[in-house]
Amino acid sequence: MNPEPPVTYTLIGRQRYTTVGWVAIPRTGDFASLPQMRHDGLMRVWVASLVLCTGCGLTLDLEPPPDGGSPDFGTERRDLGSSDLGSSDLGKTDLGDDDDGGEDDDDAAVCVALVESCNGLDDDCDGLIDEDYDLSTDLANCGACGRACEGRGGTAFCEAGTCLLSCDPGRANCDGDLSNGCETDLSAPETCGGCDRACPDSAPSCLREGGFFECVVECGLSQTLCEGSCVNLENSRSHCGTCGNECFLDPHGRVECSSGSCVVLDCGDNHDDCNGDPSDGCEQPLNTAEHCGSCGASCGADGICVSGLCTAMTPGG
Repeated sequence: MNPEPPVTYTLIGRQRYTTVGWVAIPRTGDFASLPQMRHDGLMRVWVASLVLCTGCGLTLDLEPPPDGGSPDFGTERRDLGSSDLGSSDLGKTDLGDDDDGGEDDDDAAVCVALVESCNGLDDDCDGLIDEDYDLSTDLANCGACGRACEGRGGTAFCEAGTCLLSCDPGRANCDGDLSNGCETDLSAPETCGGCDRACPDSAPSCLREGGFFECVVECGLSQTLCEGSCVNLENSRSHCGTCGNECFLDPHGRVECSSGSCVVLDCGDNHDDCNGDPSDGCEQPLNTAEHCGSCGASCGADGICVSGLCTAMTPGG
């Protein structure tokens, strides 16, 4: 015996529905009183009134079968593809439109204050752009944001948006490239006192006495020959304490040789020697939330550093 189709009951509003298999019919009487038809051992129910959900994409052909024929459930059409969920276009829901046609204020961008950077944007939400930077004198942004003046082996300047370089005694910018600073050591035998002055084989060593350089046969009593240079290991920045120990050429300050040891003499360009290590010189910029204006001056988790002063980070606009 073939089993009866599953029967469930659903209350929608004040109307009770009976579901036989997948067909819902109004509950107006007992199931046994409905017209029934058996075909191929299956219970088929034909209903004159059928409630279907709008947009479900299911259409049933409820025309009765021809006389003598059998109900062809192959006429059931499930055009799920026609139920194009994309056609509902949820993306077109404009939450910004009010019922009165006005604009939603939530659509307006909210500015969150950050540290002002030189980038052509109003980072700190004060209505000004790059106001903390003077491109005519800023060493890190000379003439344009991000264009830094290099001061290795000397002192860099930014004047009228142009980088200038003044070399320390004993150093020179022989290649004319400002990006690597004063790269040449004038106490070397290849450049003894000048970019194009090499010591001859008859006097292969370069001796520096005061502010003068001289090619000599051998070094004096207080000098040590290091790589062709006659140097005093007590104060030679290229050979500090021992031959080949060069003190760091700091773009943000001065590292010199004193009593055979490299020491940081001073820092500039809004940097400082916060770790006390002369090998990296004035390594720390003083415009961060951890080091705002001085080493270790923290602005806390909710603060930002603006022009060396801590301030609270709040939305603006």
